[in-house]
Amino acid sequence: MLPQMFQGLNKGAAIKVSKNGKFLYASNRGHDSVAVYEVIENGRLKLTGICSVHGSAPRDVELIDDMLICANQDSNVLTVLRIGEDGMIMQCENAYGVIRPVCVMSC
Repeated sequence: MLPQMFQGLNKGAAIKVSKNGKFLYASNRGHDSVAVYEVIENGRLKLTGICSVHGSAPRDVELIDDMLICANQDSNVLTVLRIGEDGMIMQCENAYGVIRPVCVMSC
């Protein structure tokens, strides 16, 4: 879930699977990133990238259409990240100030 060169303290948090079942996203609190995995044959995972969440301590994430919304607890911000067809996070679309967000739910 982390780059080989990372030396700091890290804690895993949210794990979500895309609606089509092709990708899995896992947030890293410490590295402040989301690991992106492709789900391959027999349900095995292939790490395809590690992307910044543009915030600190990503406690939870939610997948909505082609977006990943991330609750960055320590930086008091929700970031909206666009997901490409290849499952990778392409860019930060928006950021919203929220006091200590810890959960994201879609209705």
